[in-house]
Amino acid sequence: MGRKKTGLDEKLLSAADELFYAKGYTNTGISELVARAGTNKPGLYSYFQSKDEIARRYLSRRNQAMNDRIVAFGKESRSVVDFFRRWMADARDHARGAFGQYNGCAVANFALQTEIGQEEMQSFIRETGRRWQSQLVAYLRSEIRDVGDEAERASRESDNILELRTRDRYRKLLNKIDAAMKRIEDGSYGYCEETGEEIGLGRLEARPIATLTVDAQERREMLQRQFRDDR
Repeated sequence: MGRKKTGLDEKLLSAADELFYAKGYTNTGISELVARAGTNKPGLYSYFQSKDEIARRYLSRRNQAMNDRIVAFGKESRSVVDFFRRWMADARDHARGAFGQYNGCAVANFALQTEIGQEEMQSFIRETGRRWQSQLVAYLRSEIRDVGDEAERASRESDNILELRTRDRYRKLLNKIDAAMKRIEDGSYGYCEETGEEIGLGRLEARPIATLTVDAQERREMLQRQFRDDR
């Protein structure tokens, strides 16, 4: 006989979505989770085998929400430039709290809280990130078209230059996302590539692909300015 539908699984997932994002996975206990959902531990375990299973469902839901937004922006946009304008505006609105408390990227946060030895969860996080990345790459590839010969480029110079620069910028962004995924895989994510110090959760929430601490980034930018001035 099938399990009776009570809506409890959805209440548990909603509670997990709120608590995991606001407090973090490691800081949320089973007791707090079932209390928020208005149930008890037997009620939880009648739907989920473990806290990790709830975590995987939580990440899948968050990832699907992001994928849905990417698809929607793609359908609404007139060009790649317009697509990224819509996406960045959405990210800005989230960061400003227009849709509730903002604590950065849910998947990146989860990766930081997961021990390297938890291989099953690490693999799931990597796959979640790859699915999101694949959705973005698929959209960009569908939009990248041959801009024509030199004469055609000349007639559309302004629009094409902006389009090509935007595509190049986001190709580089995709490479940085891929590099961040590899750092998650080898355990070096969240550490400065120059000093070995922790980059800090605040900076990673604002820029999940960051490879330098704020101080190291400022030193690099200062050296780059000095180099340009000396040329």
